[in-house]
Amino acid sequence: ELGWIRYCAGDLPGHRAFALDACEKAEESGDRMALIQSLGALGLVAAVQGRFEEADGHLRRSTGLARTAGKRYRYVWNLTMWGLALALAGRLAAARTMFERAMCDPEAGDALTAEMFAQCDWLSGRLDDVVRRVAQSAARRPLAGSRRRAWAAAFAARAAAERGQSEAAARLLALASAAYDRP
Repeated sequence: ELGWIRYCAGDLPGHRAFALDACEKAEESGDRMALIQSLGALGLVAAVQGRFEEADGHLRRSTGLARTAGKRYRYVWNLTMWGLALALAGRLAAARTMFERAMCDPEAGDALTAEMFAQCDWLSGRLDDVVRRVAQSAARRPLAGSRRRAWAAAFAARAAAERGQSEAAARLLALASAAYDRP
C-alpha cells in the first residue's frame, strides 16, 4: 500500500522500489498474497513506463498465482492491468480480449476494469464504446466524488466531444473535475 501511495503521487520509481522490496521479501518468506500484489504492482509500473515485455512477465505470473490461490479480486485486477499493458503496447485486439475476460467476473467493478477498458477503447478509436463503458461503470458505482474512478469520465468527455455530443461532454467533464477540483 505504501508503494501504491507513491504511484498515486506520480512517483513510479518509488512505487517500483517498494514493490521490488516486497517481492523479494515475499519470495523469501513464502507470502503468496504479498507476492501476488508486488508482482502485479511491478507489472503495472513496467507497463506505464513502456517496458511491456517485463510487464507481461510480472502480470502473467501474478495472474496465475492469484487464480491458483482463488484470490478473485487480485485475479481480475491483474487481468485488468494486463489488458492495460497490452493496450499501451499497441496490442489492442489482445487487450480487448483480456478486458472481456476480466469483465465476466463480478469483481471487475472493484478492479477498475470498465474504466481501464474505456481507456483501451479510446486508444482504439472506439469512442462510442468509451462513453458506454464509463456509463456502465457509473451505473455500478457513482463516479461523482471518486478520485479512484472519476478520471475515466475525462476519457468519456473527450470521446463525447469528438463525437459531437457537446452536452454529454460538458456533463462528463464536470463530473471528472468535481472529483479532483476540491481539497
